[in-house]
Amino acid sequence: MTSTAKAETPKLDRWEMKIGRSVYGPYTREEMESLATQGLLAPHSRIAKQGSTNWNRASADPVIGEIFGRKYRQGAEEGKDQSAANEPQATNFALFLEIASDSNIDLFQAIRNLGPSSRISRSCWLVKSDRTAGAIRNALVPLMANADSLLVVDTSKSKLAWFNLGPEADSKIRKVWD
Repeated sequence: MTSTAKAETPKLDRWEMKIGRSVYGPYTREEMESLATQGLLAPHSRIAKQGSTNWNRASADPVIGEIFGRKYRQGAEEGKDQSAANEPQATNFALFLEIASDSNIDLFQAIRNLGPSSRISRSCWLVKSDRTAGAIRNALVPLMANADSLLVVDTSKSKLAWFNLGPEADSKIRKVWD
C-alpha cells in the first residue's frame, strides 16, 4: 500500500464482520488485516462499515479488498511455484457441512469435482483430493448460503479450514487442534 493510500484511509474507519446472524467488531483496518492473516477473514466474508447494514464481500470493499489483492495474489504465485516443483499428492479430507437446503446440487457437484468422494451422512463427506483444506473451503464457500457452515479436516496432515463457525468455535478448534 502506498503512503498516499494510507492517507486516504482515516484512522477512524472501522468495519464489522457478519458470521451467520452474529456481528463482530468493530475492527480497524490493521485488525482486519490481522484477521485475514489468521484465516478468520476471507475474501468472501461479509463485512460492513461500522453502523452500516450494507453487507458486502470483504474483497469488494475498496479498503479491505486491497488486503486480499496483494496477499492472495502473492500466495497463489508462491503456491504455483511450489506445486510445480512437487507432484501433487492426493490427501484424505472429511467435510462437515451444516446447510439450510439439502438440495444444493451445485455444492454437491463441486464436492464431487474435488476428487473421489462419498457422502457418509447428511452432514459429512469423505473426499480424496490434491487440494489443500483452505483451497477446498474457498472452492465451496461461494456455493453456500449465508447461514451455512463448513469444516474441512485434512486427515492426512492434521490441517483444518472452516467457514461461518464464529469466533467461539474458532477458539475451541485452536485449543484442541494446535
